[in-house]
Amino acid sequence: MPAVVGASAQTEQGVPDALRQALLAGEWDKALAELSRLESDRPAALDWWTYLRGTTLMQAKRAGEAIEAFASVERRDPPSEWRTKARFAHADALRELGRAKEAEAIYEEEARRLLSETRQEEIAAIYFGFADQLSTPPPAGSPERSTLDYNRAGTLYLKVLGLEVSAATRERALYRRVVCQMALSSWNEAVAAAAQYRSEFDPLTKGSKAIGEHVFEVLFKNADALRRAQDFRGARRAFEDVSAAVAAARKGDEPWSTWRNSTNAQTLAALETLDGEALFAIAGTYFENDSHTAALAVAALRRFLAAYPAHKQASQAAFDIGMRQRASGRTEEALATFDAFLAQPDPAGLDSAQVEALALLRMSALFQRAEVLAQQKKFDAAIAVYNEYIARFPTGPNWTAAQQKIVETENAIGATLRERKQFAEARALRFKFSNHVA
Repeated sequence: MPAVVGASAQTEQGVPDALRQALLAGEWDKALAELSRLESDRPAALDWWTYLRGTTLMQAKRAGEAIEAFASVERRDPPSEWRTKARFAHADALRELGRAKEAEAIYEEEARRLLSETRQEEIAAIYFGFADQLSTPPPAGSPERSTLDYNRAGTLYLKVLGLEVSAATRERALYRRVVCQMALSSWNEAVAAAAQYRSEFDPLTKGSKAIGEHVFEVLFKNADALRRAQDFRGARRAFEDVSAAVAAARKGDEPWSTWRNSTNAQTLAALETLDGEALFAIAGTYFENDSHTAALAVAALRRFLAAYPAHKQASQAAFDIGMRQRASGRTEEALATFDAFLAQPDPAGLDSAQVEALALLRMSALFQRAEVLAQQKKFDAAIAVYNEYIARFPTGPNWTAAQQKIVETENAIGATLRERKQFAEARALRFKFSNHVA
């Protein structure tokens, strides 16, 4: 799952040339006019332009007006990253006006706040150190002994949320609580934890005012938790919402435009993978043994394959289409699907785990092909395919089952002959089968 870079804090935009020249020349009115234009044309950096307006007014000896500009930045909700600088500049302006007591009060208040925040962040870092250790599995093959305890880790992350910490620290603690609940298979609790995260860091949730670094991961985990809790309709909508959010974010539609402008190619590629996972998962929200929902699942899988033919789940999706068709009694379609799957060349660029997974799927597809033929009462063809499986995959997971299926299919042939009152042929087959077993 991708970790998406948050965009709740603005980034300093620098000083454009026209504004810089006016400031260097001491042309304060011209500089203020240029700032008005920038506030209108580039509103994403409004706090930065407003802060510069205040400092320009101070240079122009207009401290009273500067205070208004600084106070505007201080009132921003959510808090601007320029709040602290604006607050101290506000105090400087008060001192310039001879209002020393008011200025000193601001200095003292901000000093206490900064000291408190620093200490709170230090405590949060201690909690994170223990909680991360308790909720992060050691690397595969590592000799390190696992000390996983997701319940304790979740409690420690909850303690972080009780501190006065930065938005980024709070975001990470909320995200890790979702991770812990998912690891505990506490699906309803995971949904609740995701809802708390989204209330603060999902711009699509009413009341949220920021974009969290892990927002897309949380959206996906929320959908997955709903699916595992068997709220299939809710899960389906949630997976569809994940895909819609990813599409809007990748295009830079609101409320994602600022996020999109600060996002790198690696994050966008990770989002594509996540979108594919969401589209693939939609099929799993439909019941399997129902002809109507099976058709909807097949349609969902085909939409996924059309959008992401090279996704790591593409082979599984192609196989699942055949399984859905077979389960709903659409045997001719299932047979065609398994035939096409078996005829496909291996995709390029697979790692060893993917090669192994694809090999198992191909074994299963051949076995399922025999099953479909038997289901269609094409017994001789089914036996031939079971024998093909036995010959090609002596260590395959269905090797013993294939042998048993041959026996069952031969018995089914005999039963069919007897139903047709072809008793001589049934006896001959039984004799042939007895010799074969012997």
